[in-house]
Amino acid sequence: MCKVRGGHLGAGQLDVQGVKNLAALGNLITWQKVEYDFNFHRQEFMADVSVLILSEGRSILPSDCLLPLQYSGAPDDLRTHFTQLDSRLTEDFLRRCRTYLGLARNLQYSLNDDIQKKIQDDFVDMRKDDPKNMTVDDFHSLLSLTRLLSLSDLKSSPTSEIWSRAKVLENSRKQRVSQLPTRERSA
Repeated sequence: MCKVRGGHLGAGQLDVQGVKNLAALGNLITWQKVEYDFNFHRQEFMADVSVLILSEGRSILPSDCLLPLQYSGAPDDLRTHFTQLDSRLTEDFLRRCRTYLGLARNLQYSLNDDIQKKIQDDFVDMRKDDPKNMTVDDFHSLLSLTRLLSLSDLKSSPTSEIWSRAKVLENSRKQRVSQLPTRERSA
């Protein structure tokens, strides 16, 4: 049985319930569905849960995107560092963060005809240049990143600059993933 120690899932075997729990987490992450067992029948419910997986190696949970973190070194004095962080987390700051996240999450998003044409043309060009490095799944990820960047700027439609920034960020992410050992790469 896997044991959780200090917030970490330790090595070991999963029991039957652990396997069921991992499958339920996988369904939540992949399909945004949660199955409830009411003893006399099971029923699936749609969910809306954002999931962030932090793992020292390849996670056993499914994910849409793998982003290796780049270590920049520990601060000289951790106590001072966290005290400074705590002093910035005022009620006003947290309220503003919640407001921002609520606005970004509920903003209606669409592609206008001009940007849609630019994105379509870019996709065709990227496929011509390197068909193995620009699959339909890669394009879908790039569109998702563009949507998230637009919404994070509180824009309901992407601009050419946001599209360009998304391409740069995705290329950088792919380069970092390619530097991982093969066994740790997932998406």
